[in-house]
Amino acid sequence: MSTEFFTTAARVYATNRDLALPEVYVVAQHKKAPNFGDLQGKIYVALINTSAEGLRAMHEFVHHTSIPEGTGKGIQTSGFLKLRHGDCLLATSKEDPGEDDTHEMICWITPEGCLTSRT
Repeated sequence: MSTEFFTTAARVYATNRDLALPEVYVVAQHKKAPNFGDLQGKIYVALINTSAEGLRAMHEFVHHTSIPEGTGKGIQTSGFLKLRHGDCLLATSKEDPGEDDTHEMICWITPEGCLTSRT
């Protein structure tokens, strides 16, 4: 990830987002993002605070938070991202973000209709 990342990426701000959670950005493209063509959703990159203090804060958050209501509104008002079909989430260290190929894929949501089953 170059310094250009911060000039081309848009930071995502969520209501009620806990400060222990990583900063999240939307990028237009990423070499590790799946290519869903016209079905492509948003590409998110989370910058995780991997310092001892940051990891302690994340640990405390995970062990003391409750799972939000499973609706889109419940997720968003709890400070979490609402991922949609075609979206993907990658993560890297905030302290040493490196280049795109050092980022790790956390999840992607397959676009609606992308996979089908035949009987």
